[in-house]
Amino acid sequence: MRKLRQLIDQMSHVDPANSDRFTQLNREFHTALYAPGPNAVLKQEIDDLWNQVWRVRRLSIFSVDRSRASGAHVEHQAIAEAVEAGDAKRLERAMTRHRNQTLRTWEKIVADSEAEQEGHSDVD
Repeated sequence: MRKLRQLIDQMSHVDPANSDRFTQLNREFHTALYAPGPNAVLKQEIDDLWNQVWRVRRLSIFSVDRSRASGAHVEHQAIAEAVEAGDAKRLERAMTRHRNQTLRTWEKIVADSEAEQEGHSDVD
């Protein structure tokens, strides 16, 4: 729990323009969440997936949509509070909200990118 709180505190002091640092802390936060789990194979799969995504994707969500960092920070706080309280239902809601907000942001980023590409193809 102390590690989660330290990471949340560090995130709160990151300059919004420093998306690389927030991205690093975000990954550390997620890793700290699942690190206590007993399934080493699953934890390795999660790490492999993170690494695979980073080899393919050149920009983090926080560099494309700078406002997402503040939303993720609030969501991380809710997750940490639910863990600290030992409230599984609250944790499930907080994690679901975090996942859904992240997915909505990526969907918007993709839609905006596709619209921009269509706009450029109209000029050609």
